[in-house]
Amino acid sequence: MHDNHKRNMTLIGLLFGAWVLLGIFYYVQHQPKTQPSSALVIPARQDSLVNASPQQPTSSPLPTSTPRVALDAKSEKKLEMQLAEIRAEVAKLWGQPFKQDVAVYFVTAAQIFAKAQESSNPDNSGGSMSAGTEALLKFMELIPATYNLDQAMAKLLTEQIEGLYVPTEKALYVVAKSGDLNLLDRTVIAHEYTHTLQDQYFDLGAILQNKTNDDTFMAQDAVVEGDATEVMTEYVQDEYLQKKVSLGDLASVVTSASGLSQQELNSSPAIIQKSLLFPYEAGATFVTSRLSSGNDSWRTDMFTRLPTTTTQLLHQTPYTSNAKPMAVKLGDLSSKLGVGWHLVTENVMGEATWQMIFAYDMSATAATKSADGWDGDWYQYYENAKGEGIFVTRTDWETLLDATEFVVGLNVYSNHLKSSHDITTNTNNKRVDFILAKTPANMTLMQKALGE
Repeated sequence: MHDNHKRNMTLIGLLFGAWVLLGIFYYVQHQPKTQPSSALVIPARQDSLVNASPQQPTSSPLPTSTPRVALDAKSEKKLEMQLAEIRAEVAKLWGQPFKQDVAVYFVTAAQIFAKAQESSNPDNSGGSMSAGTEALLKFMELIPATYNLDQAMAKLLTEQIEGLYVPTEKALYVVAKSGDLNLLDRTVIAHEYTHTLQDQYFDLGAILQNKTNDDTFMAQDAVVEGDATEVMTEYVQDEYLQKKVSLGDLASVVTSASGLSQQELNSSPAIIQKSLLFPYEAGATFVTSRLSSGNDSWRTDMFTRLPTTTTQLLHQTPYTSNAKPMAVKLGDLSSKLGVGWHLVTENVMGEATWQMIFAYDMSATAATKSADGWDGDWYQYYENAKGEGIFVTRTDWETLLDATEFVVGLNVYSNHLKSSHDITTNTNNKRVDFILAKTPANMTLMQKALGE
């Protein structure tokens, strides 16, 4: 195990572009200037750089490389050597060799975004995958009424994506800015190569696909991204410790990377920003805690038994004890609400999402306190033919004090609502029902539907 595994600093703020380099620059500056101990290193193999038209990724063995930019033989060889070096270093840091070659495609930002859309919507139906989510966020006044979630996410992803591993293709896509690989390029590739290893050993498709519980997906996606962030950070740290780059080099790259547009992200609602940051921040913290457990098989153990809730991700005791939340469910109440009402969306919020909601008008400490003790929930959002909505959630808590603190968070959240609304909170032992409606009549409808 590397000496730098024994650290007391939480990895923070690692996302894409300038955020990645700024976070790593801070991290490297504050690490002990000691070399890590040796670990497994696989023989360097030359991966193929494939032309930027990625419809048919090539399976192993790969053909002769064709760089995106026309290069002379010397430059082309340098690119291939850099890829081989990154692969070897990532395998060393991750502790396992690559099982097979991986196609690497250097593409434009527009192409990588198109690939991300294609990968997340394989049937290419062209329909919105976030209509219910957008309607709910607007009703809860977490995003503006005029906000177009699909368009905003498209701009955000175009602005932020630097690399993408597609498990179904076993291929890696990287935004190319020049024929040579600068530090930012190498760092992104190290992150995505880690996803490749995760997929080869633990099957990312099985982890991230077909998850019906949003909170479970959120927790497990954070482990996947946190693990890649951990390796990516160590990769840059090792480049510095091995004197391949200096602090001046890092500063220069950070200055260059800061030119990447952050306009769309910075202008996004807080809930969007927090959702995008969560898997990298919380995931890296969780992975670091498992890495520091002293168990040599910590990574295999972690991926073999992933957290099933964000509570398990955020707190060590629920994870180590494998604490399960209460099974909370609400049946479809459309018929009880009356003609014209229909269920738009339903799922689990989870502790992390409640924290994000409460953080709008509470300090991070207070928001954490109001969501702590979460023991299960289920939410539903209904609309009628007039476009009126009703939000309802049933939540369970570990203690009466936890339930009371959650009600405090709900009351603070309700104070930020600008439109007229009525809220009812029913605390029954350690259970809290919460209804949000914009009219007293709709509030009464839901209260009757719940049998209150």
